[in-house]
Amino acid sequence: MTETIEPVSVVGPPVVGSPAAGLFVGREQELATLVELLDSPEVRLVCVTGTVGVGKSRLVAEVIRLRPAVAPRHVIHVSLASVRNDGLALDAVIRACGGAPGIDTTAAQALWRTADGASVLLVLDGGDEVAGLSDVVHDLLDSYPALDVLLTRVRPLGLDVEHVLALTPFPAPASADDGPAVALFAAKAVAADHGCVLDVPSRAAVAEVCRLVGGLPRAIDVVAARVESVPPVQMAAELAVAHGAHHPQAGGDAPEAHLSLDAVLEWSIGLLAPPAATLFDQLSVYEGAFTLGAAHRVTAPARPERELLGILSELVDCHLLDVDEDPDGAVRFRTYPPTRALALRRLVASGGHERVRDAHAEYWAARCRVDPMTAERHFPDVLAALDRRWANGWYDEALLLTVATSPGVASSPGAEASLLPLMESVLGAGSVSDEAVVARTLMWATTHTPASGAGMADYGAWTSQRLRRSIELARASGDDVALLEALELGVTTLGVTFDLQGAITCAHEGHAVAGRLGDERATARFDMWVAMAHGVSGDISSMARSTRSAYERGLRIGEDAAVVHAAVSLHGLPDVEQGPIPLLDLDELLLRAEARGRPTLVLLVLSATVLRGLAHDSDDATLPALGRMLLVAEGLERTLPMASAAALMLSALVALRQGEIEDAVRLRQSLLGIEQLLPTIVPTIAPAYLAAVASLPDIVPEERYAALAAETTGLSLTQANRRAQVMIRGYQSVRQPTAPWPSTAIPASTPSLTPRELDVLRGLVGGGTNREIAEALGLAPKTVMHYTTAIYRKLGVRGRAGAVGWAVRSGTVTNS
Repeated sequence: MTETIEPVSVVGPPVVGSPAAGLFVGREQELATLVELLDSPEVRLVCVTGTVGVGKSRLVAEVIRLRPAVAPRHVIHVSLASVRNDGLALDAVIRACGGAPGIDTTAAQALWRTADGASVLLVLDGGDEVAGLSDVVHDLLDSYPALDVLLTRVRPLGLDVEHVLALTPFPAPASADDGPAVALFAAKAVAADHGCVLDVPSRAAVAEVCRLVGGLPRAIDVVAARVESVPPVQMAAELAVAHGAHHPQAGGDAPEAHLSLDAVLEWSIGLLAPPAATLFDQLSVYEGAFTLGAAHRVTAPARPERELLGILSELVDCHLLDVDEDPDGAVRFRTYPPTRALALRRLVASGGHERVRDAHAEYWAARCRVDPMTAERHFPDVLAALDRRWANGWYDEALLLTVATSPGVASSPGAEASLLPLMESVLGAGSVSDEAVVARTLMWATTHTPASGAGMADYGAWTSQRLRRSIELARASGDDVALLEALELGVTTLGVTFDLQGAITCAHEGHAVAGRLGDERATARFDMWVAMAHGVSGDISSMARSTRSAYERGLRIGEDAAVVHAAVSLHGLPDVEQGPIPLLDLDELLLRAEARGRPTLVLLVLSATVLRGLAHDSDDATLPALGRMLLVAEGLERTLPMASAAALMLSALVALRQGEIEDAVRLRQSLLGIEQLLPTIVPTIAPAYLAAVASLPDIVPEERYAALAAETTGLSLTQANRRAQVMIRGYQSVRQPTAPWPSTAIPASTPSLTPRELDVLRGLVGGGTNREIAEALGLAPKTVMHYTTAIYRKLGVRGRAGAVGWAVRSGTVTNS
């Protein structure tokens, strides 16, 4: 069977103007080797290594551009040049997939949504500075079976499955007309000066230049870009002088002694006019890409912008600066990492570092004050601005900036992880005069600090103590708006603090403060929290009245948080208590919750959807909602350690209805350690759950029950959640297919493939894509991918071709 390869689709293409987008010369053998590795079914991780400037990114770009037939169907390119930790690396993968870190998005889920189980090549370019990158790659490979990863790094990651392709500089040319180094110089020289013609003396000089720079492609780029102003013969002479200065003991027969990339860059910078050299140094304060306007504001606000653009263009032409476009088409400039490191050293040596860093910090602080989402788009530079405020001792300013920044990183675990230590340092300094600002910062830092291995009780007590302190500070400041925010957190963090009485007190005080402020939105939300307090006391009539007030007020003023909370609560009450205003259905409430970007609201609606599905015996509604609920809960567990409790309880109820008693036992055991807390955490679900699972020890034989319980020993709620996700996907896959593949006889010698795996295998032999097989069998494409992974494992093959070959050879399935 001949498989049709679709054209490669690149998500997040290589940077235009970077080495990845340049001319490709002299790596034919390495290209062939990389193609072979990517085409091998046994290879899932390839790391292209080599010194800085050796051409790793360029080789990777070329294999994707020229050989789409061997590259996977989806290619996702992620630049890690400005990334320093694993969380930000995962955020970058999510964004490269076209998504944004948010309600239920992990990097693995983003891959599923982008490729739907099809083959993916993830290119991680320039990850040398990323702490924890090996764990990121390992987890991604484990989470997405059809994923291959291609890295560019100076050194390998060191994973067992890693295949390394090491690049070395081009060899010294044996003659003026020989070798890839000379060929690259010639191609780059023509690109820099279209009238350039290399005569015999010039070609001899070019060979000497290539020898002096050690055959390093990036260095050749830099020197060739100067050919219009510095002829090759003169270039060779000047570089020879520089070579002697750098290697005074090296003779002419010492080929290992050559100019470093830094030395080549210094030579090129020396050819710049003073304003261009100064600007080159100043631009090193930028951590990421920057626009003309940003460069103008930070480096030379008094200089005409048109003049600055001319200098920037000169730096681009000299390969001292790269240029690309953002998704909106705006031109952005970027410094190549080694080039930036050199420029930063020069800036410090010149004494201009402090002024430019202050200007950079002020620019980004002003941007964040106007648009909090600036931090999401430009986090490395915003973090540098925060660092600068802290280093200068401007603690009030540092906290003001963190408060302005926090909405932009609220959905980004990587950004949060970077921001939190700085916030805690500023809070610990104890030098901030604005109590309301301290209260707000304390609230954000507390509610975004992960449990980090702390016991649930300890984490809850720590959170409660910090929030009480924020309430005290806000109250002392006289800032009722800050106090209202703190009181609302005292209610909404009940699932962490377990401080029910404290939450009730905050609900009543917050309702009064909202009324005093005339804040209708807050009043609508606190109507709901007061209703909760009435419910705890058993006053159902007052609870219903406050809930109706929250719903009606929320609808009138457009406060979706109150509308969603109240409507879900009213749906659970008798019709007589629901009031005269018709309630929005759960689908509309889910849309509103998603629009708010509040995962806790999404969980609330999904929970109600699952309960409704259980009540009406509807798998079509229950299973997808429960699967989504588990995903959302997993994303919340960093700061809400028991976010999965409700979803796991509902999963147990679903398992019981499916007749999967053993699954129910496993789920019950995973919740056993917090069973006494469940009525406080999820009072709407816990009674039905506890009643349903109470009889499990009587249904399951004692020995078998003990064995099942042992399977969950030591499992965290996160691990239990992931097992439940697999379980729910399995329940969804047992639906009868609407258009099954033709059946054939199955020989007795067939490995232990299930009937459904055989159906999928027939689809593979028939040439169907995962989506086509899924449609024919009535499955989700992701489920088909899981079946294909199981088939490959059982048959001992790597992929589709191996499975099809086995099926045809064994006669299990024919390709006729």
